[in-house]
Amino acid sequence: AKTGEILASSTKPSFDLNNVPRDNVDILMETLKNKIVVDIYEPGSTFKTLTMAMALESGKANLTDGFYCPGYRVVDGERIKCWKSIGHGSQNLTDGLCNSCNCVFMDLAGRLGVDTYYEYAKKFGLGEKTNIEIFGESSGILMNKNNVKNVDLARMGFGQAIAMTQLQLITAICGVVNGGNLMQPYLVKEVFDNDGNITYSASPEIKRQIVSKETSQKLNVMLEEVVSKTGKFTFVEGYQIGGKTGTTQKYATGGIAAGKYISSFIGTYPANNPEYVMLITVDEPGTGAYYGSVVASPYAKEIFSEIFKIKNILPVNNGSENLKTITVPLVENLSLTKACETLKKLGFNIEIQGEGDTVKKQLPYEGTTVYSGENVLLIT
Repeated sequence: AKTGEILASSTKPSFDLNNVPRDNVDILMETLKNKIVVDIYEPGSTFKTLTMAMALESGKANLTDGFYCPGYRVVDGERIKCWKSIGHGSQNLTDGLCNSCNCVFMDLAGRLGVDTYYEYAKKFGLGEKTNIEIFGESSGILMNKNNVKNVDLARMGFGQAIAMTQLQLITAICGVVNGGNLMQPYLVKEVFDNDGNITYSASPEIKRQIVSKETSQKLNVMLEEVVSKTGKFTFVEGYQIGGKTGTTQKYATGGIAAGKYISSFIGTYPANNPEYVMLITVDEPGTGAYYGSVVASPYAKEIFSEIFKIKNILPVNNGSENLKTITVPLVENLSLTKACETLKKLGFNIEIQGEGDTVKKQLPYEGTTVYSGENVLLIT
């Protein structure tokens, strides 16, 4: 977060360099490119982190501000839904981030206005290449400011109507959580010759300051609260982690591609003063669920756990050892009523996706050991 070093990156599916699939040009071209810097996408709710940083830094929002979400906003005569159709009701600014409420972020974008929004977008490096040492980097898509309507700005507030690479997003987020400095990202730290002499050495480069230390600290506190409120015990117990999930629809042939999503999670550690920032994206998850909290977050937990092992970072007692652990039962093929009854007796929270009467799939799967109070997603 503080140097711009890319410590690890990976894309799947890939291919064996000893067995290049030259017999299928389409597969070769798709797997050959580095999607992290080539492909662009609408980031969805992970982008709300940047909108929040803009609003706090510009003074257009304060932590004590109140908002009301009825489940939608009408902008330029167009009804834009929040992901929670029944609405979140009354909430403050931090609640808005924890709830990932689209209405709050439409309001924040409206407060910023087009000129201020684009001023920060340029500061954050959106719409331009990072100039990392990888060929084929894309610039992303930022609408011509003169063509932006209020309805476009509202959608930008919650991560739609704007497209970027994963590298652009994580670089900007590093800048707003590391104390406010946008760093130049780089892959190669040092090069040695055969005798062990250093022939090249990279140094961290601050491109510019994009937010104040005060704004950065406020945002870090908020991101930790997002995890503690909505991702409680989902992550590695005993470690202070911040984060934000995201889910966005994909587009094809000029319109929304039905049933196709990108699920994502951005994570920071330690939450109050991040050294590591991680972005996980899952392109078209095939689990039947597509929320970032269900699809992408578990990978973040695995990777964070390995970082802590490798770096020998010990946990801090946060009381989780006193929590009850439970094994998730099998509720697939049960009626929705019976499944909910079974899970509630064991102390689980329940999320339901779909409008059927029978549970077709459950997440986590049967036999998974979790803490009491975890969420179980039922897909009908």
